[in-house]
Amino acid sequence: NFDAGAGYKLFNGPAHFLRAEAGVGYTIEEDIILGVLVPSRNYANARAALNYKWQFSKTAAFTNDFTFLLDLDQTSNWFITEKAAVTASLSSVFALQASWTLFFRNQPVPGFDNTDTATAFGIVAKF
Repeated sequence: NFDAGAGYKLFNGPAHFLRAEAGVGYTIEEDIILGVLVPSRNYANARAALNYKWQFSKTAAFTNDFTFLLDLDQTSNWFITEKAAVTASLSSVFALQASWTLFFRNQPVPGFDNTDTATAFGIVAKF
């Protein structure tokens, strides 16, 4: 994806932060099904997002990021991504993060469901 857009801080408090974003871009999509490259799809897109953060202590935060992507060539082809995460600092550079992500695709690749989820645990480095 190549995107350009703008964001606006709706709320920027000491503990709670909410940002709205919108933009347009171009998607080059190449899917692989069972090791076979499916014909690519290229299209202009529109994107909207909401990003929320709750800094509930000096070293820990909860984040929730919602993104909606619309194929402007075929408007029935749209995507939603929703990621919730908890991050706890280990040091000034490293943190532990646990997240759960929901992926929804209105027109999935043949042979796949509309909805998928991912649970992840990892170490995050901030530079």
